[in-house]
Amino acid sequence: MKKLGFLLLALTTQAALAAPQPNVSAAVAVTGANASWTAEAVESNANTTQLKELDSATINLGNLINADLDEKIAQRLREQAEAK
Repeated sequence: MKKLGFLLLALTTQAALAAPQPNVSAAVAVTGANASWTAEAVESNANTTQLKELDSATINLGNLINADLDEKIAQRLREQAEAK
């Protein structure tokens, strides 16, 4: 996607410069740059979302492991108390 913005800029800038009209070159440059920045923002947001999902999954897994360990410790303590 990032390359798409620069490709758009490259293809349209030559035409705009060959027959310049007021503000066309600037508008083409801004459009190409905005397309590139938008693509980077979308990619960044997708990465952020994936990291949040991974973090959430890691926390859930940690909670399950801790609950299992707590249950095993409690069971062992009950067995030790009964043995005494």
